[in-house]
Amino acid sequence: MLIQLIEWVEFPFNSLTASQLHTISNAVNTLRAYLTIIINQLNNTPPSLMSIALLLVILFVSLKLLDMAWRAMVFWLNLAAKIVFWASMVMLVTWIWTRGPDGFMGDMQDLVAFWSKEYHDTKMRARVEKELRNRGRWY
Repeated sequence: MLIQLIEWVEFPFNSLTASQLHTISNAVNTLRAYLTIIINQLNNTPPSLMSIALLLVILFVSLKLLDMAWRAMVFWLNLAAKIVFWASMVMLVTWIWTRGPDGFMGDMQDLVAFWSKEYHDTKMRARVEKELRNRGRWY
């Protein structure tokens, strides 16, 4: 695993010429010089300005990390919802395929009848409980 990682890191640099490496090195050195100047200026300012700048950097980085975590969570939730949707479609098609259209419709009628009975039983139970509560006999 480590060898693959090293090869992956070395690959872009193996294909670069010496002049390209020199250009990249100059760009990195220039960036380092600019950052060093900015950091030195912040170090030489009063502590309050340095702490404000540090707090702003920490706030920016934490917001970026929070955004990254939010995007990852949304991605995985969307993926899970899509998997559930397509799995249910496959199960529905398989159910219709194995039972046939008439068998599927019979199963659906049985399901509707069962849940209608459950709904009406629950509704009746709630009505009786409400009546007992109104009479004062409900514990």
